Amino acid sequence: MLQRVTLTPFLLDNLRRAIPIRYRKLIPKAARRWVSFLFLVEAWTLISIAQFTMWLMPQRYRSAVPQDNPSPAKWLRAMADYACAKECLVNNDFAKARECMNRSIGEVPGIGDLHYLRGHIAVALNDPEAAVQDLTKSIECGYDSADVHFYLAIALSTLARHNEAIHHYEVALEKCPDWAQAMVNLAHLRLWNGEEEAAAKLLQRAIQIEPEFSMAHQNLAALYDRWRYKPSSLDLEGRRELLLYDAYNYLGERAFHVGLGNRDGIRLWTRALRLQREIAKDFSLPKTIIKKLGQIPGIDWSLPFRVLPYEWVTQIGHLAMLDTYYKIQSLGWRPPANLLLLAPLKKVANLPYLKEWRNYFHVISNKELVDALFPYQRYIGDCFNAYLQEDGRGVSWTDTGARAHIAWDEQKRNPLLKLTENQLERGAATLRALGMPHDVWFACLHVREGGFHREGAASIQGHRNSTIADYLPAIRSITDRGGWVVRMGDSSMSPMPSMRGVIDYAHSPVKSDWMDVYLCGAARFFIGTTSGLTNAVISYGTPCVLVNCLSNFSQLWNNRVIFTLKMFWSERERRYLKLAEMINDPVRSSVFNIRVMNELGLVPYNNSSKEILEAVEEMSESLGASNNENWPNDHRLPDAWKKAVSDNPFFGNARPGKKFLEEHYDTLL
Repeated sequence: MLQRVTLTPFLLDNLRRAIPIRYRKLIPKAARRWVSFLFLVEAWTLISIAQFTMWLMPQRYRSAVPQDNPSPAKWLRAMADYACAKECLVNNDFAKARECMNRSIGEVPGIGDLHYLRGHIAVALNDPEAAVQDLTKSIECGYDSADVHFYLAIALSTLARHNEAIHHYEVALEKCPDWAQAMVNLAHLRLWNGEEEAAAKLLQRAIQIEPEFSMAHQNLAALYDRWRYKPSSLDLEGRRELLLYDAYNYLGERAFHVGLGNRDGIRLWTRALRLQREIAKDFSLPKTIIKKLGQIPGIDWSLPFRVLPYEWVTQIGHLAMLDTYYKIQSLGWRPPANLLLLAPLKKVANLPYLKEWRNYFHVISNKELVDALFPYQRYIGDCFNAYLQEDGRGVSWTDTGARAHIAWDEQKRNPLLKLTENQLERGAATLRALGMPHDVWFACLHVREGGFHREGAASIQGHRNSTIADYLPAIRSITDRGGWVVRMGDSSMSPMPSMRGVIDYAHSPVKSDWMDVYLCGAARFFIGTTSGLTNAVISYGTPCVLVNCLSNFSQLWNNRVIFTLKMFWSERERRYLKLAEMINDPVRSSVFNIRVMNELGLVPYNNSSKEILEAVEEMSESLGASNNENWPNDHRLPDAWKKAVSDNPFFGNARPGKKFLEEHYDTLL
């Protein structure tokens, strides 16, 4: 039957499958770089052949649709779309690749190869439900390879169907016994089930096959270049405790991604920190590294060392969490130490902002020293995953950070960062060049959209986004008061409509890292949400009005923040959730992943234009004609609110907007 014929007799696909996975890593890197180009050439060649053949084909064959088999025209169109999908994959255009595969499968359904590729694309798009459906169909249609079981296992684990995922990883390893990545993934699931010994053996076997898997791990935000990593002698030892430390950190992240963060995530991260405490006893850095550190001015040799790996610098929000880290340190909640911040220049999200932290951290950008210190983060590294208390109990790092902001305000301490006169003059001159008069005040605005993180339709984070149109009344209220509005962000955002007194800085030619820093510290106030940029603004003590807020993490907010929440509607109970439900599990953990929220029957609703306007007007009236230093400290809140957040630092030291709380008082409390 024609349906049994494969549509992937492509040269490069067959060549890839012919080479065992354990040998693929031996292919020179220069040759690997040519593979994408060759895929592109092959795809275009096949598209051209298919189109030319269809042009030559008599009309009666083009339209023929037999009962049992697709017509030749359908086969050719399916092949052309399949080749087009391959081309899109070369360019990382997964959304278009999926469109091509939808058309291809629509022409000739029931072909295992086609369902495999569409399932693979669904994994890349983080759409596990669709991936499971296609990859299962692929196996049913006879495409029973190690690859299809591997990607099916990834999709199943994303859906927290761990036992099924374990089965498919085992099948993949039966078909391809030396697949190191499959071993690592299987080890993680074994570890999730508490099987430490089985997990450790799999991890040790994996690094024997591919030593790059010995790379230390704390957080995926580090954007690890695993395949360029040169393992150290410490890595290659394959010590059980070190491998498990890395694996527990990875698993904690996965728990958050699937909506199990405040239960399993904290449990797994706590296990990593306890392992670190055990292996760090009597530890000291090698003399060769101590000698290199001796070249850094300001080292206090009477103090121990702490390493902050480079996940702290790869995003603006993570750089901003240095503010919270240092406050925890300065409050005496952690022992004094030399704070070594690993900051390879290619990893840093904003170099001028990093420079602001050089008074508080030893910033290390020298590649040789970064590489030397990197493996030892397992012993003396600090992350923003969890926080291990003296009694050995683990809590969320952001819970501790939020409490630090409360304590900082109670002690009336000043913000850690402040712009210099030179920064203020340079930034003001830039705004004047964009048309802003020199004698007016301005507010900054940031509306989270999905472009910066390339969030597609299947994104688990899309519910964090909003639309600029909802903010227009609030913008007009600022300009009516004589202020200007500077819209921050990046060029992927929706352009602003032309408005008096508004600068669409995100799309302007002066958009730059140093100007971002200036705007964070110089604005009269900032309109934002629960995103990383907000934390950078807070580090300067700039007042913030934060709207459309939702998160599963406690917020690192000080007493200069007022906020409004996205309300959660329960489809099952036909009501809005109470505040106590929103900030505690199981709802709190689910907020990270919209699919998990959907499974709980929860729908988050954006704030209305009216709610945003009211919050912005409250901020404007609170500041009045004063500067930021005269921010009012009246934080009186209803007893019902205090009771709901009792011993829960979810909102840091911030307060809800007055009118928002009045309007939703009965619903929330």
